[in-house]
Amino acid sequence: MKITRIAAELTKRRGRPTGTFLGYEDGTWEYTTDATSVSGVAWWATLGLSRESDGKTIHVERATEYSPIFTKALRQMIVKYPELNSYVVKFDGPWFPVGQITTGDPDIPWQQIEFFHGTSTALLDSILKRGLLPRSESGSDPSYGTRSTAPVSRSDSVSLTTQMQMAKWAARDAARVHGGEPVVLKVSGIKAENLRGDMDSGTNDSRKSLETLGSVEHIGAVAPEHITPVAFYKDRRWQ
Repeated sequence: MKITRIAAELTKRRGRPTGTFLGYEDGTWEYTTDATSVSGVAWWATLGLSRESDGKTIHVERATEYSPIFTKALRQMIVKYPELNSYVVKFDGPWFPVGQITTGDPDIPWQQIEFFHGTSTALLDSILKRGLLPRSESGSDPSYGTRSTAPVSRSDSVSLTTQMQMAKWAARDAARVHGGEPVVLKVSGIKAENLRGDMDSGTNDSRKSLETLGSVEHIGAVAPEHITPVAFYKDRRWQ
């Protein structure tokens, strides 16, 4: 059920704004300091702390920088609460200044989107020669979620994400299973017809999956010309 009253100003605790924004599928949103349940909402964003932007952070769940309804809501939020302009937005990946989200284009064409895929250096030479192969072609064991309750990925597709942190987690899992060190690959130039929704999104709609999770599945192999290594884990840190 929607909150019936939106505060005229952001509520502060010890001088810092606090509370949660609740967003709905129809594009409306509400602000509350008593979000005891997020049932029935499309996304939610909590005001919190971080090491970025003097600790002013909007932590977002169920939406990414590619979500039109979140982007539209954020534009409205900063009009009503101008102090949010100094915040950064955190999805499951890098930090974005609020202004970068509100001026960006959530409907960017698929071939312009940069995806990431986490794997192991033990597999890297083969990947750069043959491409990223689904498990049905490579015969390899599943690796993502080996230390969690995450379901095993589909065997006929390759998982891709726009969220760097998720790719790093997957890379660590791959290194545990296959040996070597974690590595993150950038995948670009992907065509829409080869994509479907990530199984965790609950939909086969690739655009909806991108908007809510930042992840999709590439049906079949990803050719080597679309792949570039971008982050290696060395000396206990990402480089």
